Amino acid sequence: MSIRTNRFKAVDRVLKDLERVEKEGKLNDLKSELNKIKEVFLKVKENEEELLDTLAVVDGYIRNKNIAKLREEEGHFCQKIWNSTLKLLPAAHHAQAAASSGQSSHHAQAAASSGQSSHHAQAAASSGQSSHHAQAAASSGQSSHHAQAALPSGQSSHHVTPLPSSTTPQLHQEEDLQIIKDYYNSLGRFDKRCFSSLLQFPENAVFKRREISFWFSPFDQVVDPLLEGKVIVPHGNGKSPIASKFKINPLLRHKSLSPLFQNEQLPICGYYSQIKTSSSSPASDIGYERLVLDQRKIKLSDGFGFKSNRCYYIYNVGASYLNFGPGWMAKMKDLLVLQLGRWTKDSPKHHIEVDSEEFLKELSGHEYLFCLSLRGISRIFELPPSIVKIESLETLDLKACHNLETLPSDISSLRWLRYLNLSECYLLDRMPKGIQNLTWLEVLKGFVLGSSSKTPCRISDIAARLKRLERLSIRIGSGAVIQEGEFESLEKLRRLERLKISWGVFDTRYIDIQISVPSSLKKLHLEGFPGQNIPEWLKPSKLPQELELRELHITGGKLKSLDHGENNDWGVEMVYLKYLKYLDVDLEHLRKLFPSLRYVEIKQILNQPYLEWSIN
Repeated sequence: MSIRTNRFKAVDRVLKDLERVEKEGKLNDLKSELNKIKEVFLKVKENEEELLDTLAVVDGYIRNKNIAKLREEEGHFCQKIWNSTLKLLPAAHHAQAAASSGQSSHHAQAAASSGQSSHHAQAAASSGQSSHHAQAAASSGQSSHHAQAALPSGQSSHHVTPLPSSTTPQLHQEEDLQIIKDYYNSLGRFDKRCFSSLLQFPENAVFKRREISFWFSPFDQVVDPLLEGKVIVPHGNGKSPIASKFKINPLLRHKSLSPLFQNEQLPICGYYSQIKTSSSSPASDIGYERLVLDQRKIKLSDGFGFKSNRCYYIYNVGASYLNFGPGWMAKMKDLLVLQLGRWTKDSPKHHIEVDSEEFLKELSGHEYLFCLSLRGISRIFELPPSIVKIESLETLDLKACHNLETLPSDISSLRWLRYLNLSECYLLDRMPKGIQNLTWLEVLKGFVLGSSSKTPCRISDIAARLKRLERLSIRIGSGAVIQEGEFESLEKLRRLERLKISWGVFDTRYIDIQISVPSSLKKLHLEGFPGQNIPEWLKPSKLPQELELRELHITGGKLKSLDHGENNDWGVEMVYLKYLKYLDVDLEHLRKLFPSLRYVEIKQILNQPYLEWSIN
């Protein structure tokens, strides 16, 4: 396992490795130091979130033009921002910033003494470390090495010239290619190998942010730098103000760049099709870090001979039929990412099925596996209890596993889970116990609300416990029992930015559900709404005054009119209306209902087969 891959488990991994060599050399000081910083990355993340929360509130005031309130609380926000940044950056930085910007001596003194420093000095003194350690901690003289360590893997602190788009008219092709070469040469060793491996994907392959992140590093913010550098470019006609799909810049495939990408070092990826047909060197002698399944039919067994003790990632980019021999998956103990499901965004028709579910039972001993994706795989009827024994899991993607009927009865042991996707698993009619105990969850998709016996965890439980939740989708199933105030409890989710509610049945009982959305919400999606008119809770006067809602999606259902009958207006900027065969609305009327409108996409409504409009 690469230490950089999962920062939250990096210290634990080093400590485990240290135990193996303890007999050979006494390294008590190192062990003591590591034990003291076991929670350091978690603490950093909490401090980051604290600052982001404050910035989100300030941004909400600005967007809603609540300047009087912002001016009233300006001092409070300044102090909160200052306190948060004190926890994130070296004290010397704050002292210098305070002095250069003419801030009060209180701020400069606070920066110089910084609670960080006293914490480290106290820790050093109490542990009996040398005066050198205590003095270094007290002065907070963190080295430039530490500052650089904060940068994502492969990025340096100096400016890297962005790559030009292949469509930039004012630059000649030769100049473009030279800039690409300079960019490539500025990357670190690991990122060069990842960069080169991108070229193995089909030219028209379309990716989402999450997929690109997992190809490079799931814990670093790699998408925006790649986008700014034009390594990847937005997919589509450019009308939509939000880029959600991407593809590789075609210019990277220019023949003059081929020699540059033929790295003398061992390639980062081993491709199944090449390993299977290679006659020069058996796979067991190579030991690739990543195995890419690029052939339609795949069989992985001892006969394949792939070296397992160096493989950390397995990706399916083209396989439709997966066959795992007995015991093969059990040997892949160092796996970090197992992405067997659909990979690219444009592949809903990419059929994938497994020969047997048995390989899933062999994953229970994988203590480093943090991503398991079975998205869109057929012939998985049950998720075995062995999966919930993988306590290291942070991502579990089961989207569109159409045969999946049963989940383990309790999943609370997956305490580090941050992403759980159960959407489009239409045979699932009950939720497991313990979802409300997954307090690190940031994304929960496909939560099924059914009868009382089939829904041991309620929406109110989620709202009360899952305070980090940013994305949530709920499906109202057949026979759903909705408790009083259940959907109104959603307003407690102060970090929730995206909410989707799907009605699985056209039942008039579920038309008048009272829903209270949190003020942080930016995107709302209603699917299969059984009512003919806009629900009462969605009328402008009933929404929070400070609401930041930017996108409204309405898909399917029986909606006939968007008129809300109020003098107030919605502040929504982007509207998506799809498969609404009873809805009759035109662009002029939409612009009256949504004065801030910047983008509209309409598909198959009563009076309009298709329309895409942008203010630009």
